[in-house]
Amino acid sequence: MSMNDPLGDMLTRIRNAQMRRRGTVSTPGSTLRGRVLDVLKSEGYIRDYSRAEVGNGRSEFQIELKYFDGQPVIRKIERNKQRRELVKKFAAKRTALLATANDMSLPMEERFEARLKLAELPRNANPTRIRNRCEMTGRPRAYYRKLGMSRIALRELGSQGLIPGLVKSSW
Repeated sequence: MSMNDPLGDMLTRIRNAQMRRRGTVSTPGSTLRGRVLDVLKSEGYIRDYSRAEVGNGRSEFQIELKYFDGQPVIRKIERNKQRRELVKKFAAKRTALLATANDMSLPMEERFEARLKLAELPRNANPTRIRNRCEMTGRPRAYYRKLGMSRIALRELGSQGLIPGLVKSSW
């Protein structure tokens, strides 16, 4: 079987194993994957990994996955938090540049210069890049803003009796 994206395949295997709460996952071995696993280990995203020979000169990595409070360490919630921090950091500069760029009383050169400076800001500093995600699962769909969680997390907590006043009903 040919593979076009070995790194994408490895990361997908890790993601899928974490969704199933597996302790370990195996992936075909290569030098490039080994280097990426070194970085993931040094940054604290995986516990450890080992290389094992499977025959015919092929090797395989056994990756020990890492969890924190029962949740996978690799989550999109962290990326979203970084985006929120960037938006907060550049908010004042962004609003000032937007006000300058949209002020029709200013000369066109000045407004154009403000647009160019606005384009130089980091892409993730734009508030539209923030995705509403469930704080428990990271799920982006079916998100309740007032609660900060998805419908699935809400239903699970309700079924466990952890939300006062919420009663599960069935027909």
